Amino acid sequence: MSWWMEEPLRMIQCNLRETDGGLDPEKLVQTVKGFDANTLMVGAGGISAFYPTELPFQRRNPYLKGDLLGELTRLCHRNGLRLIARFDFSKADAAFLPEHPDWFYQTGDGRRVVFNGMAHTCVNGRYQRELSLEILREVLERYPVDGIFFNMFGYQTRDYSERYYGLCQCENCKARYLDFCGRELPSSEEDPDIGRYRSFQKKTVSEMLDKIHATVKSIRPEVAVCTYTDHQVDIIRSESNTALSRPLPQWLYSASDQVMRVRGSFSEKVSANCAINAADIFWRFMGVSPSQTRLRLWENLASGGGLDFCIIGVFDGYPETAAFAGVREVFSFQKAQEKIFAQLTSLAEIVLIYPEDPALEAEYRGIFRMLKEAHLPFDVVKASCVADRLPHSRYRLVILPGVGVDPALLPESAAVIATSGAFTDRPDVLKTLFGAETVRTVPENQGAYLLAEDKSLWKRMPERDRVLLAGLIRLCRFAGETALPYLPPAPYGPPECCELGEASEFSGLGFFRSENHVAALLPWDAGRLYDCHGFLEHRDVLLDTIDRLGDFSALETDAPPMVETFLDRFPSGELVQLINLTGFNGSSFFEPLPVSGIHISVRLDRNASFSRVTRLRDGAAIPAGRSGDKLCFTACTLAGYDAYRID
Repeated sequence: MSWWMEEPLRMIQCNLRETDGGLDPEKLVQTVKGFDANTLMVGAGGISAFYPTELPFQRRNPYLKGDLLGELTRLCHRNGLRLIARFDFSKADAAFLPEHPDWFYQTGDGRRVVFNGMAHTCVNGRYQRELSLEILREVLERYPVDGIFFNMFGYQTRDYSERYYGLCQCENCKARYLDFCGRELPSSEEDPDIGRYRSFQKKTVSEMLDKIHATVKSIRPEVAVCTYTDHQVDIIRSESNTALSRPLPQWLYSASDQVMRVRGSFSEKVSANCAINAADIFWRFMGVSPSQTRLRLWENLASGGGLDFCIIGVFDGYPETAAFAGVREVFSFQKAQEKIFAQLTSLAEIVLIYPEDPALEAEYRGIFRMLKEAHLPFDVVKASCVADRLPHSRYRLVILPGVGVDPALLPESAAVIATSGAFTDRPDVLKTLFGAETVRTVPENQGAYLLAEDKSLWKRMPERDRVLLAGLIRLCRFAGETALPYLPPAPYGPPECCELGEASEFSGLGFFRSENHVAALLPWDAGRLYDCHGFLEHRDVLLDTIDRLGDFSALETDAPPMVETFLDRFPSGELVQLINLTGFNGSSFFEPLPVSGIHISVRLDRNASFSRVTRLRDGAAIPAGRSGDKLCFTACTLAGYDAYRID
């Protein structure tokens, strides 16, 4: 088995500057080793070579002293660390522009993009398509690195100041697009042919990744390929980062979300979700709250991913050290329990499908939050991976946040919940799977409600009968049971004229049972409304709907919603993990408040026996008892993170 599949990753990336070319290799390696890391990522080539390159088309770092990459590789291996070499082929020294203009990106009016002396290259130019492979070959034939990583891979249309320059209009792009589809290259994002252009981008990027993978594996098959995509890579990189321009609140589950998408979608790839220390790309020398960095790392760990932390430059002289103690804490804990974390498998019976459509991100995130706050264990599978991961899987409930999938790919006898515009383009599936037929769509519902009076169904809303509805709803005729009658908008101003609308013939929820499955359709944006506004009724509607369809959780707890829970199996038992999220207020991350008296019950196989429950952090024995098929115990006071093994 490949090393990245056997060993949980504990990686530190030093994003080297050219001025770091004379760093002390021994000091850096010992510092990284002191974090209990097992992998170091450093710059190798592309924009600037951190080794004595002999290739005339690669800039050699003018600050380089000796063979930095070679010395770091040697010292890492001597100290039990792996080394991943970082490349960036998205840019090259602007000095190459006059002689090799065909290597570079070009705007519609013929301009090039040059930032701090570096010019944007083009995916379809010779530099990326051919010469980058020569750079890789030079490094791989000289140095026994353990992995390679590519930064900013693919089509880059913005500079580091976030200025947008439009679609590349270079001659290479024009020629390749003409060959691709026989059409002229679109000139802007608004072009009617933009969908075809996106397919062209995907194809050309995939072709480049095919070339990279073939080159790397032909030289050294044991080298891991890593970048921010999933095609032809071994380690899928992602980031939990902040940006001042990003709207609040911050995505509390950023790390869990990124890791879960990879873990649920791929069996032969691993996740490296990087906890970026910098407050923003523009402010690389000030870090986010240490509590936020530690939380991101705990979520990486608990979700089944590797640990990954990044700083600009090197530790010697780096001005932002506040997060380091938390990084060491998480890295050291994983190292001590490495055998368990290397063998975890999810026990989730619910799967949430990730739509991979930016327009459905809010719908997905809202439902993600609902499940997390209700402590329902679930996996995430990308929509593009459904065919590989869903058929014959263990899942008993599939949730589709606005996205449709081929019904033939659903697990046998699994219940299904779909929301928003799922299957809008498949009326046949709506009818067979949900017993539903769309009559019409109402795009705006200012002042509309859904009626939740039946408390035998809406147990989480004992004192509220109406659920705010805003945005789109599909009005459907349902063949099965219905709930949540639709109250269309009624007069809402002035106060003297306000009235409450009367229930229409349509409903906001339909249940449908057939011989093989049970399904529920909520043809409105339950997830988006919860993500944007946080009204508990939108969450409660989905949770009560899940309860109506069945019991899909092997874990029950009275932990507050701001405690994140995880349930996994390892070879000799099960693992329950808890993360305390109470330090989050929407924009800031503080030290979480201790939470005491959390009761946990885990459903075990009736034929299974257990010998003990222990706290993973210190090995302390935890009193536990069995009631039927449930094992029950009370957790210790939760500070930031805790884990309990059930043997």
